[in-house]
Amino acid sequence: MIQQPDSLHAAPSSHSESVPVMEPMAEPKAAAEVIEAAPEEAPRHPYEVLRELPEGATQVQQDSAIQSVYQPRKRIDSLAIDTMAKPEKQGKTKEDAFSLPLYYKENYFSNDSLLHPEIAAGRPGMAGVPVPYTVARDDVITGLFLCSLVLLCLAFSSLRRFFVRQTKNFFTEHLSTLTSEVTETATEVRFQLLLVVLACLLWAVSAFFYAQETVPEGFILRSTYTLIWIFFGCILAYFLLKALLYMIVNPTFFDADSNRKWEKTLLFLTAAEGVLMFPMVLLQTYFGLSLHAAIIYSIVVVAVIKILTFYKAFVIFFRKRAFHLQIILYLCALEIVPLLFLWGFLRMIVENLRIKF
Repeated sequence: MIQQPDSLHAAPSSHSESVPVMEPMAEPKAAAEVIEAAPEEAPRHPYEVLRELPEGATQVQQDSAIQSVYQPRKRIDSLAIDTMAKPEKQGKTKEDAFSLPLYYKENYFSNDSLLHPEIAAGRPGMAGVPVPYTVARDDVITGLFLCSLVLLCLAFSSLRRFFVRQTKNFFTEHLSTLTSEVTETATEVRFQLLLVVLACLLWAVSAFFYAQETVPEGFILRSTYTLIWIFFGCILAYFLLKALLYMIVNPTFFDADSNRKWEKTLLFLTAAEGVLMFPMVLLQTYFGLSLHAAIIYSIVVVAVIKILTFYKAFVIFFRKRAFHLQIILYLCALEIVPLLFLWGFLRMIVENLRIKF
């Protein structure tokens, strides 16, 4: 029997058609190829670029796609001249940066290989704290004090007998029945007037010390001398105003002889006030006298001068009068009230000139 071959299980002949073999899935294209396929017409957002990538794109592919779209631009500096730069910086090169004058290059150490003047040498250590301003290191104030000292020395050398005579007659005038008027020369009067100006200056410096201690935040003035001269002008105006008041009031109530004695006495007391204030100001300026001690000294000087003024006014004007209480009204109106007015005016000046935050 002839057995027919099974067509289902028959072996495929070599001449039969080959069955197509299924190829594996191709890998996703590179990100750059995907981006090039769709040329951009307008600038796109990064998220639009990432959406065009396949779903399984790696981070490397995403980074490559972003870099292919957004190319960094190379910066090209302009060759035009910078018109906003300083003239000395135009056209300078690195070689010209350390160019020095000839007198710096040629010196005794020019041929030394260790000499490098182009290298900036820094200062070792730390910057020091600037020394604060003090009147003791002020040349102008020191010069004024030296002039004042010379003036006092000249006054005592030339007017020593005059001061002794005035001091002696100051307390013994009422014991004599004769006229006690002492004639004064023009030189003596001029020296007394200079001592009055010195008293104004010393009081101004004392007021400046007090203001400097009580107002630590400082003043709006640019110069220290301005405040001192303001105080000097106010104190000089105080003495002139007081003299003017005496010239108006005294001729109304007293005779000319008494008024003349009183003018000389007032000039002598004011000059003596300047002499008494000079040691205190020097101690406070150069020897660190405390403000508390300076205030006590100033109060004592003012009190002594006012007591002597009360005494002399009583001897000249009210010794022969029955109503002795009139001296209180007289001196309160012409001595105490102007002094209080001066103190209040100086306080107002300090308050207006101090720095207010």
